[in-house]
Amino acid sequence: MNIKEQLCKLKIESKKFYNRCCLWYSNADKENVIKVALPILIVVVGTYACSLSHNEAKKNVDEIFNIANSIRAHYVGKADYWGLSTSSIVKDNILDKKYILNNKIFVNNREIFIGSGLDANIVMPQSQTFDIILKGLNKSQCIAYAEVKIDNERLISVSKISIVNETGQHSFEWGGKNSLPIKNYASKDFCIDTDNTLIWSMN
Repeated sequence: MNIKEQLCKLKIESKKFYNRCCLWYSNADKENVIKVALPILIVVVGTYACSLSHNEAKKNVDEIFNIANSIRAHYVGKADYWGLSTSSIVKDNILDKKYILNNKIFVNNREIFIGSGLDANIVMPQSQTFDIILKGLNKSQCIAYAEVKIDNERLISVSKISIVNETGQHSFEWGGKNSLPIKNYASKDFCIDTDNTLIWSMN
């Protein structure tokens, strides 16, 4: 093999080695990028989802208090909330039609129930409170709804806020062990992964 052939072979081998090195570094870089970027992506996505959950909760809780005001206005002058239920509200046209769909009550695509207790039973005679019930919340939604900041004017119209799930009913009320207003992170130990219900008991 002459010198020219040797140089050509050396050039070819050098090119192969260079290509292998580039491929190795490229793969290493991808792995490093994934290792660094994945935790950041998880944090960003989690923060975004949490933000959306809190924004939805704030908006819907505002609507829930607007609904409560409409119910109170309808019952002004009456001794109690006897007979109040989801069906009576729909039948008597107590609420703005934007909340009503197929004889059900919704706040921004979330169905709510109104009455007494978890099952939204008809409110009985002499009852001075009624409940607004929101079901089917996951843990982050449960915490977000429970811990929405409510201004004092609205808060004084609440007798208690309850979280209900398979572990039982956990209520926050004035002067109770778990007191109103609900502080940050106070609800996280009561909300479970799925199927939480929030109940606002209104005066």
